[in-house]
Amino acid sequence: MKRTLNPGYKFNVYSETMGAYIFENDMPCNDTYIVDVPDGKHTLHFYQTSMLSEQIGVDDMYRQLLTVPSTLPERNSSNDFQYGDKREVLSAQAVLMRQLNEHCFGGNLDLNIKKQRDDFQKCLFRPPADFYLRMLGTYGVKGALTRGNGTKGRVTMVNVPLCGIVPDGVTGLKNNANRQHVIAAGMSCAGTRRSHPTLVEEPRRDEETGLDVSYYAQQKRRVLEDLARYDEDKREREALAERRVGMARRAMGKYAKVLGEPSAARFFPGIEKDIRRRANAPRPDSLVDDDTVDQIRAQIKANGWTFGAEGPGVGRHLMAAVTPGSVLRFGSCTAHADCNATATTDSYLGAGSQQGAFCAATGLCDACATCQWGDTDAIDGTCPSAGCPHGGNMPRCVDATKLMEGFECRDRYDFELWQYHEQGTAVSVGGALPAQMVYVTPFNRLVGPVMVSQRRRPLGECSSIFNPTVQAFANLSGCQEDKAYDGAHYGFNPVFVPTSGIYNGKQDPDRAYVLWERINKTTEVKTTGGTAVQTVPSTPRGFFPHQYDDETHTEKPADLIEASQFDIFKLYVDNRVSETRSKQMLTYLVDGGFIDAHTHTVLVEMVTFNPNLNHFCFLQFTFNWVEGGNIQWDWFFQSVYVDIYSGIRGQAQVVVEVVVIIMLSVNCISQARDVMRSIRTFSFLNHMADVSNWYDIMHLVLMWVAWSYWAYHYNLTSNFKMENSYPILADPAANSRYFATNSTQEKLYLTFKTDVQTAADSLAAYSALTSCCIILFILRLVKGLDFQEQMGLITRTISEAAYELVHFFVLFIIIFMGYVCTGVMLFGHQVKDMSTIDKATIFLYFQIVAFDDTQFWGPFSHASPIWAFYLWVWTYLFVVWLILFNILLAILIEGYVRVKAASAEARGVHQDIVDLFTHWCKSWMLPQKLFMSDQRLAECLERQKAGMPSTSQLRDALVSSLAQDETIHLDGGIEVEELELLSLIRAPDAATVTEREKIIRFVPEKSKNADGEEEEKPSFRDENEQALIADLMTRYGDNPADPDAQEGEVIDHLTTESLVQNLAMFRAQQIAGRQIEKMEWQLERICHEVLPADEATEIKLKAAKPKLPPVKGGVVQCQIVEAAGLPKMDLIRSVDPYVLVFCSDPLSHNTTGAVSYRTDVKPRNRNPVWEEECEIPLVPGANTLTATIFDKDDVTSDDLVGCVHVHLHDLDPGVEVDEWFDVVNPHLDPNRLKDARLHLKVTWMPTLDGVPIVAEQQGFQASYMQQDQVRAPPGLSG
Repeated sequence: MKRTLNPGYKFNVYSETMGAYIFENDMPCNDTYIVDVPDGKHTLHFYQTSMLSEQIGVDDMYRQLLTVPSTLPERNSSNDFQYGDKREVLSAQAVLMRQLNEHCFGGNLDLNIKKQRDDFQKCLFRPPADFYLRMLGTYGVKGALTRGNGTKGRVTMVNVPLCGIVPDGVTGLKNNANRQHVIAAGMSCAGTRRSHPTLVEEPRRDEETGLDVSYYAQQKRRVLEDLARYDEDKREREALAERRVGMARRAMGKYAKVLGEPSAARFFPGIEKDIRRRANAPRPDSLVDDDTVDQIRAQIKANGWTFGAEGPGVGRHLMAAVTPGSVLRFGSCTAHADCNATATTDSYLGAGSQQGAFCAATGLCDACATCQWGDTDAIDGTCPSAGCPHGGNMPRCVDATKLMEGFECRDRYDFELWQYHEQGTAVSVGGALPAQMVYVTPFNRLVGPVMVSQRRRPLGECSSIFNPTVQAFANLSGCQEDKAYDGAHYGFNPVFVPTSGIYNGKQDPDRAYVLWERINKTTEVKTTGGTAVQTVPSTPRGFFPHQYDDETHTEKPADLIEASQFDIFKLYVDNRVSETRSKQMLTYLVDGGFIDAHTHTVLVEMVTFNPNLNHFCFLQFTFNWVEGGNIQWDWFFQSVYVDIYSGIRGQAQVVVEVVVIIMLSVNCISQARDVMRSIRTFSFLNHMADVSNWYDIMHLVLMWVAWSYWAYHYNLTSNFKMENSYPILADPAANSRYFATNSTQEKLYLTFKTDVQTAADSLAAYSALTSCCIILFILRLVKGLDFQEQMGLITRTISEAAYELVHFFVLFIIIFMGYVCTGVMLFGHQVKDMSTIDKATIFLYFQIVAFDDTQFWGPFSHASPIWAFYLWVWTYLFVVWLILFNILLAILIEGYVRVKAASAEARGVHQDIVDLFTHWCKSWMLPQKLFMSDQRLAECLERQKAGMPSTSQLRDALVSSLAQDETIHLDGGIEVEELELLSLIRAPDAATVTEREKIIRFVPEKSKNADGEEEEKPSFRDENEQALIADLMTRYGDNPADPDAQEGEVIDHLTTESLVQNLAMFRAQQIAGRQIEKMEWQLERICHEVLPADEATEIKLKAAKPKLPPVKGGVVQCQIVEAAGLPKMDLIRSVDPYVLVFCSDPLSHNTTGAVSYRTDVKPRNRNPVWEEECEIPLVPGANTLTATIFDKDDVTSDDLVGCVHVHLHDLDPGVEVDEWFDVVNPHLDPNRLKDARLHLKVTWMPTLDGVPIVAEQQGFQASYMQQDQVRAPPGLSG
């Protein structure tokens, strides 16, 4: 029959080996399919693709199946394609019953149409109850899944039976258990209109005869009547045909004689055939003809009856039973007694049944099998219990809940197929789905998936609201709590939601989800005792946190969980999905409720790779749900090179980095030398108090930090690893769990993403620090250019205006922050840029720099009363923008004007460049005898640096020589005249120390000036030497105009010489003692001159040993023999000692000037031996010979080991003192110097008229005592 409504049964086979379905689309269950299936475990799935419960009403179901509407079960499936849902089963069978009735007994049935008449006759003689039971037992599909056995045979893998509501529905009435099952489900029809299960038109009886006069009954009687008289009609038609043929034959003979045509007889067979055809045609109103009579008889025979030609009984409508010996009358009747009720075996009902007959409502005898509803089937409304023991009792109303008890219909069948592999072995088919080359932009290929992350906050009570009614209203939805992220499962899977665009009704949530992954639903379930409330799992949850494993339905192992992503929901769209699938995933997010009231932050992240540039890019879009009600979004982008030293660019980078590191190291060494020098000269605090030094140190530290980041970045990139692909999705074509992940691949990708981010962060930090270093370098360069007056205008302008700027900025901050606070109060509730103090500060600052009324006027004017807005904005513009900003400019301009006026006559940079170029040309073109370059002069000064005079001597000498015409001024307040310059130039030419000392102490030429006074002039060797000195004095000499200013400048410069000053600090105690001794000596002389001899003698006895005053004139011969027990001064090396010898005054000021002596350096020797001699001339005021031991350092300044002091007035003239002296240094630990000693041999040789004398010379004592007018020191005689 043609079915207008069909359940649409389909099937598919899921292969665990393939991880997918065998058929791309579900296949209909109405054909035979041959397909290749891999070895492994498989599952045969059945689907009902049409939801018939919405296609048929409950009343129609009652009319077809007798099921009372109130007892119908609810649809218990979460999708439209649930094969075997109880409500769908009843709906499908009701639809099938309705279509059968319409097909067999529909009102549009035209029996004059042969096809419809044939179908009607097939339906006519089957009992209605048999149709009813068959319909209840034929839900679903029936078939088998087989495979070949290597021969022509087949092996059945799965045998699929029909799903029956009744135990054996396909047998209908033949199985009495079917009938009893329905009877057990019967219920009272009180309040319910009775129905008939097969007739579209309800049975109705004639009031006079009591016969059923419905269309169905009338047609059945008509067929039986036509069938009963078919044989008699056929005999009459055949007799009529014979008569007509005879008449035709006789007529043809007469016709041949008349015409004389003997051959006319050849036309007779055709005429005879046509006569017989016309004569044998049945009556036009008969439902039985020669073509259908056998079929109708076969239908009756299938119900247990057959026709006999003759037999006992009443009337001419006789039917003989199939079982011999039993004859039933199937004719007209008015009571059950008119029909034969002999009890025999019924071939239709089967063994144990009663074969009797009863008088049907049609007024004809019928088999007991057709008497199931006595009120409508029997002529008297009751089936005879004696003749038909299995008849009647079929309920008119059925309880659908009871009817469906015990019903079960499997929608899946598991089976295994092993033909090419051993059972249980792992089988792979075609490998994993390959990743596609997805390009975000041209040349930028997506690496791994696009990752969507969400951070969620739990909802709680709105405790910040104090108004009880408002709080109650707010608590209806709750407020986000600032606690740890919420990691509870949430949302729902839209694949199981009918209103979703990706709804797939054939999916079964029980297969993909466990109970705790689904939303529980409370429903009322109909039971035999009424209704019961139960909680059943419903729609599955849609989203799970990072730590949850979708495949195992448990928490992931600890090594697969990214700690920073705990309780964060992460979804992936990897590069194996198509564009259509990506859109479906987006629909999943929208329909599944990915964004809800708990959402706090959503991140969209991806990593790309550009093979042309060989670099990775990390891109992140951030969406923040702010409390104000809007979604604030931002983006973040980072790029990183992995092969940082590849190609020509990398090689050039290596060279540049090496050069920069070398320069940085040199700069650090220089800075360290400055620090060590300040420590050695006891001026470390002054050094650190200088802001510029802190600036330099900060710059160096920042540069080393930048290089440490670069080393860290290089280490990251050197160890960088990645996979060819990251197939994170467990199944890119999953039918239900779209975002289920492979935990191992997810961990690998998150590690890769973290590595890219870490490398990008380190590179960004390095770039930022390097940029800061460059800016600081520029500022240092600007500071360093301060030596050139024209180039130092910027720094000097800021310094000049610093005092005013400090006061200005204090006032500016007070006023500006006042406007910031009032702006937040007035406009912060509506204007985002003014919502907080920090945002308002930044916004108003940029408004000062570049006022933008488009961002300022509109939003601000609507956020507060208009008068308050005007008052605030105009005062802000007038005070801050017009007044304070212009005051700042005025302060800077005023400072610039003062600095510019002070440097108006300063040399320009171009002049310095010309001088440098000229100097370079002369150094290359002129011989050294005519021109000394700055480099050579610096070398000479460096060699003489150790013998430079003390601050006191230089101060006296420079102040007294201010009247000189030309003098060279050096750093530190040193002035060099022609004589000293000539000595410096000649000194490098000396081959030995003795020659050098002679050159230094050469006697200049004496001449008289214009005033008749004698003056010393240098004695030049030749004209070239004189020209050389004249050129140096011209280039570097100057003529001081103001002696007082010159003296102040000299003193300022000399105060920077802190070495000797710090030496004086640790000699303070020794100097104090010597001063006391001097005072005692002077008191002794006073007593000797004033007091009588006896009193003077008494005082003398009480006084200490008298000491000599500071010596005058002579030389000190000193032999530096050796040293012992010197401490270690370096971390790596021991000590590299050398000795510097000079004479000093009571204040430890150097009195010998450049006449000092320095021994050779003894590398790595704590007990050095020098055996070197020197001769130091004495000048007035010298009273101490100082030998200072230094540790030579090649990187930093030399370190002070300690000093030895020999007091000259303790020496006897001409007598050699050979002693070991203790080395002292108050800035070192005394334990380190406890064994340090220096062996010296010192002799003081007085001079007369510049000629040394000895103790043995005649008149030595007298001349010496006469010169000093003191008593002779002990040890000298005659």
